[in-house]
Amino acid sequence: MAERGAAPRIAFDGIDPVRRALLQPGRLALDLSAIAKGFGVDLVARRLDALGITDHLVEVGGELRGSGVKPDGQPWWVALEHPDDGDAGEQTLLALHGLSVATSGDYRRWFEHAGTPGAYLASFNALAQLPDLVVSSIKAVIFGYLAGVVAAYRGLNPKGGPKGVGDVVNQSVVITFLLLFFVNTVLTALYLQLVPAKGT
Repeated sequence: MAERGAAPRIAFDGIDPVRRALLQPGRLALDLSAIAKGFGVDLVARRLDALGITDHLVEVGGELRGSGVKPDGQPWWVALEHPDDGDAGEQTLLALHGLSVATSGDYRRWFEHAGTPGAYLASFNALAQLPDLVVSSIKAVIFGYLAGVVAAYRGLNPKGGPKGVGDVVNQSVVITFLLLFFVNTVLTALYLQLVPAKGT
């Protein structure tokens, strides 16, 4: 329910197509999320065409563009499902040959458990607590810092030319893995001593 006297967040009266101008009086929002993926697909497809790669299928989050054909000479087939028909197997096949398609739907991103949708969130809430999320975020920062320090230290002291640089990269990966494994073990043990698990 909109507040009385509140300015609408979506309005088209500020668009002037003749002067190609947009008046933004305030409190309006421009959300490009609906076109960003499709625009990205178009940019990638144009770049591939410019590079002479005429046979390709580009997909970003359900937005697809097909050009040319597959190596076997077939077009790029895309199966579109009809979730409301009650028949999960029914599909429409679409050949993307110089065409684009935008798909949407969230019917595959959830499931029912004991008749309740969103059982993942319910089980997470039953097993986890806010300090778990906080400590996970703190660990991520610590791990990133440690990995950066190891890589910077080893990377600034290479010896032996290109082979030495390759050796330093491999050493950095191994040292970082072992260091993070050790630090994670210590931090987890400390956390479990300080914050009891949920339900105990």
